[in-house]
Amino acid sequence: VVKAIVVFAVLNIYLKRRVAAKTALSVCQIGEFALAVFGLMTTRNLLDVQTAQIFIAASVISMFATPFILKKLDVIADLVEREIVIESNDALKPQKLKNHIVVFGYDRLGQEVVLRLKETKLLYIVLDNDISLVELGRSRGENVFLGNVLQSNTLENACLDDAAAVIITVNNEQRVELIAQKIKDYGANIQTIIKANGEGNKDIFGELGENFHLISEERVMAKTLVHEALQCKIDHDVRA
Repeated sequence: VVKAIVVFAVLNIYLKRRVAAKTALSVCQIGEFALAVFGLMTTRNLLDVQTAQIFIAASVISMFATPFILKKLDVIADLVEREIVIESNDALKPQKLKNHIVVFGYDRLGQEVVLRLKETKLLYIVLDNDISLVELGRSRGENVFLGNVLQSNTLENACLDDAAAVIITVNNEQRVELIAQKIKDYGANIQTIIKANGEGNKDIFGELGENFHLISEERVMAKTLVHEALQCKIDHDVRA
């Protein structure tokens, strides 16, 4: 608690109260290393047993409470300061789409996905929370919008119920998990393709359901490399 208060007090000088509160709550957990320190101090008689037990109990409680705090971070932050939603011309408005592909993320991979979708003449819509990437996509004449999956109307405005599939290209693992969970909670029962960075993602997304498909980045790269190598071999054989 003291740690969170100190962090909030310092950040509140330079940042908005909402941002300061979210940051303070995110780092309020007492780490596992503290348990080892308390144990070592007790064995060296630098800390009495009763005080050490209090500190250890506080550490365990903070570790237990942190996941719940992070899950409700926006709700708690709203108690400190309500988020002001600024309307933008690039913000997602209600669309009239059907049998389209919804793409989350317009970074490098997202841009490549959009290129492939355009080549195959597939209808698509891209959502990203980075205004600079949205502006980049809009400057290219692409169907990219500013959208925050945490806002309840985002998925509805993207016509998720009538979409053919969803592709998540976001790099941040925590954000990918958040988007996937929001899609599941929305209940559209839509086929969702997720880029996986490693085998560990299977444990994270394994409980989402059979509608969620993990595509291994390494496996796709391996197939591409082998395909290119075979193409080079064919060209070499033709010239020979």
